[in-house]
Amino acid sequence: MRDVPAVGDVQEYLEHGPGFIFLFHPALGPLWDIIAQKVRGGALMEGSELVMEVAEARLVDVTVDGSLLIKADNVVGHVESAVSKPSSDGNGRYSNNKGNSSSNGRLEYSAVNGRVHMMNVTVQNIGVDWHHPGNVYWQHKVNRHEACRVLLHGKSEFEAYDCKISGNQVRPTAIPCVFVLCYTVVCVA
Repeated sequence: MRDVPAVGDVQEYLEHGPGFIFLFHPALGPLWDIIAQKVRGGALMEGSELVMEVAEARLVDVTVDGSLLIKADNVVGHVESAVSKPSSDGNGRYSNNKGNSSSNGRLEYSAVNGRVHMMNVTVQNIGVDWHHPGNVYWQHKVNRHEACRVLLHGKSEFEAYDCKISGNQVRPTAIPCVFVLCYTVVCVA
C-alpha cells in the first residue's frame, strides 16, 4: 500500500490501541516483497482494518476506510476426506476406525482455493469500534460497527473493479464453490 498511517510508539499503542490493523495469512507471502507484489498502491486510512485470509490476491489501488475482511475456506488447497481402511479386531470382525484423526481428512495443496482481485476500489464503512472496552488487539478480538466481509467457498473468486463498496456488507458475501462474483461500475448514458 502506498499510504499507510504511522505505526506510532509503544506508549500510544498502550493508551489508544493501534492506528490500523493489517493481518494476513502466512501463505499470502512469506516475505514482504511477495506481499508487495500482490498488494500495490492504494491506501489504508487511519483507524482502518484489512484482514486477508487468502493466498491468492491482487489488490491494486484499493483504498480501505473502515473494515475489509476477506476469508477463504480453502486458503492453500482443499481438504480431502480420507477413506478409512477396515481393520480386523482379530475375531473376524471389521471396523472402520471412525474415531481416528484421519477420518477428518487431510489438506491437499492444490489450486482449489479462493482468490480475490480488486482494482481501483474504495471500501468505506464505519469499521472498528476503537473505543469499545472489550477490544483485545493482540488476539484480534475487536468489535465493529460495520464491515465489508467477503467469504470465499472452495474455488470461488471475488472481483471488484472501478467501484466503491459502502456500508455494512455483512451478508456475508458468501460465494459458492467454483463461482466468480464480479462488482464493477456500470455507466448508463
